[in-house]
Amino acid sequence: MQYSTFAAIDIGSYDVILEIFEISKKQGIRSVDKICHRMELGKDTYTLGKIRPEMEEELCRVLADFVRIMEGYRVDDYRATASSAISEASNSLYVLGKIHQLTGLSVTVLSNSEQRFLSYKALAAMEDNFNKIIEKGTAILDLDGGSFQISLFDKNNLVVTENIPIGAVRVRDYLALIGHKSGRLDEIMADYVDNDIVSFRNIYLKDKEIKNIIAVGEVVSSLKKIVPELSIKDVITRAQFDAMYKRVISMPAQELAEKYGIPYERATLMLPNITIYQSFLNNCKAEEMYVPDVDFCECIVANYMD
Repeated sequence: MQYSTFAAIDIGSYDVILEIFEISKKQGIRSVDKICHRMELGKDTYTLGKIRPEMEEELCRVLADFVRIMEGYRVDDYRATASSAISEASNSLYVLGKIHQLTGLSVTVLSNSEQRFLSYKALAAMEDNFNKIIEKGTAILDLDGGSFQISLFDKNNLVVTENIPIGAVRVRDYLALIGHKSGRLDEIMADYVDNDIVSFRNIYLKDKEIKNIIAVGEVVSSLKKIVPELSIKDVITRAQFDAMYKRVISMPAQELAEKYGIPYERATLMLPNITIYQSFLNNCKAEEMYVPDVDFCECIVANYMD
């Protein structure tokens, strides 16, 4: 069988990921390897406004390792992308130049609209029921470390999309800076997030009925691990989500990491993630949330194939 080998690199807010794919006309896309390195670029960018030298060096070391892995697989082509963790850094051009000089990789920095477009494109390509779901009022919630994109569909048409700067890393680190000695962290976080979500509801949801929610983002797969006894696959009911929410707010990040096998850095993002989703659910009438396992490397390869 004739196939080509493709590498997708995603430089995200708290992960740097390499995924190797085989692409053939008969079988389409097949993932053959995936390497994930945890590093919180977003923590530097969203709190300091720039990427520190030690983080630059670590990123270049990781990407140099990725290049060696790509050479081992003899990849035919690759795409490397980065989003807000790089684009919002004041030294982004220097970092990109250093990456190219030390690794040979050319990294494309995606705008917010480009990043979301690739996500929706991959959803439409990989989820058989996508077009059927968005026939009725549907909100796609795309949550990452830097922002929360809400896109409303009705009768297969995108009617509004809005980017809100309340990503999981940004919310967590902002509250860490101001401190939370005056009350429970989950309550303070909920109040902080609700301000933006309620504003969105008052502007865009007054005359719209949201029947379906599709949640995508870098932490959705980890959230599903929090309640293994519910055997959640592709759909979370409102009752299941409430059980998940109660579990997350009752356990510190260290306990979540140890009990459910989640990397600690990602476990620290469970509370802001689930708080943002909870706030949106409280402001619409949807009773189910679709949670497809589509990561951004799959978005990159879907766009490459197209």
